[in-house]
Parts: sequence; structure tokens; C-alpha cells
Amino acid sequence: MSARIESGFVPLPKVEQEQPEDKIKIILNLPPYVDQDRIGVNLTGISKLCRLGGIRQLVVIGKTDEETSHVIPEISGMNSDGSAIASKKIARVTVPAFESSSRNSSRRNQTIAERWINLDIRMNVDEIGLLVSEETGGVHNVGNWTRELNKGLRTPIRKAGNQNLLHNLECDDKLRYLIQLGVTGVFLPIALLANWGLAFDTGFIIGGPIWTQILEGIQRWKDPDYRFSITPGFQIDRAIVLGITSRTRNLIKDLHSDKK
Repeated sequence: MSARIESGFVPLPKVEQEQPEDKIKIILNLPPYVDQDRIGVNLTGISKLCRLGGIRQLVVIGKTDEETSHVIPEISGMNSDGSAIASKKIARVTVPAFESSSRNSSRRNQTIAERWINLDIRMNVDEIGLLVSEETGGVHNVGNWTRELNKGLRTPIRKAGNQNLLHNLECDDKLRYLIQLGVTGVFLPIALLANWGLAFDTGFIIGGPIWTQILEGIQRWKDPDYRFSITPGFQIDRAIVLGITSRTRNLIKDLHSDKK
């Protein structure tokens, strides 16, 4: 196995055979003039981001023969023969280069720490080609393609992960969160009566739920469906790491750029 594959980057044609868990499917359907052997896919990085955001399965499909961004001239009037008179004004129709949709893949009664989603990303290859054509080197520059594809992969993973970590709380999750805060909050009057410092009081109140999460994580660390988080309810810590990592880690790059 090459150093690039060991480091996580796999040439696009080898993605299906190199991934160990068969949870990532990438079929981009790029034009034949794009050298796909030079397009490296960071399977390790993608797997880590998906794990952070609670994404169980990822499917990325490149769609062709789709509508692309274009301009439409406005009509200012009609000639005597019935033909239209074009106005100097134009309307621009913008088509997104990629779209995504997610669906819950867990039982409804599971807590947010056990709730996973499947994510589908649809890339508009023709629209990406239009964007690439406006960059230096045009459509024959593999680096132009990898920059757009990298964006089209990182952004949907980040958004879907944040939605799953921060907005998919069920009533059971909220009740559990309030109980944890309430139980630890009982000690606040005792702390005040004992004339303890505010900093210690705050740390104690916040620390209670955190320790509850840590203990639960220790008890369930072997459970593959359980995502450890130090914050009860909303998994804020995981969302922060996901946000930073998804903006700084390349998921797709031009392998030729590694060569001197």
C-alpha cells in the first residue's frame, strides 16, 4: 500500500476497494478528460468527520446533464412584427454546485448520543465544470476540480453533522438534560451557605453534568453506536471540533501537488 493510501488519501478509482467498512460511496462521474488517478480522496479524514457528526453512511453522487447557472435577458417590449425587444437588464439564475439530504438511521427512542444519520450529497458536475472553467488553467487543471469537490464534500458534512448534534433533540433528551442539571443544581444553596467562591460554585454546577457524561462514556465505551460527549443533551463539544476540522482538513486534493 502506498504512503498516500496509508495517510488516508486514495486515488478516486480505488476508493471503493480501499475503504475498510464500506460506509462511504463516492461516484463522481467526472468528464473523461479529468485525470481521476490524480484526485486523492481522504478516506481517513472523511470517516473521522462522519464519526464526529454522527453520520453512519455517506453517499456522494456526481450528477450530469443538470441545469447550470445562466442569465436571462429581460423583455422591455414588443416590435410591430411581434418579436420581443430585449432590455439591457438581465436576470441571473444561480444553480447550486451541490445539494444534500439526510435521513435518520436510528430508532426514535434512542438518545442523541446514539442517534445516527445517513447523508446523501449530489454534486452537479456540469455546474462545477462551469465554475472550474473560470479559474486559471480551466477545466483541464485537476487542482481546480479538487478545490471545488473538496468544498462540495466538507460543507454538507459540516452542516448535516451540526444539525444532528445540535438540533435533533427529542423530548427524552431534553428531559434527561434538565434532570442532570436539576440534580447537580440542588447543591447550589449549600455552596452559597458555606460561603464558597463563585468560581468554585460555577465549576461545581457545570462539573456535575460533565462528570455524569464521563461516567456514562466509561460504561459504554465499547458500544459502537454511542458517541461520547462531555456536554449533556446538545453535543456542543463535538460540533465545535467538527466545525474547526471540516474547515481545515482537506478531504479531496490533487495528488500531483505532492510531487516536487
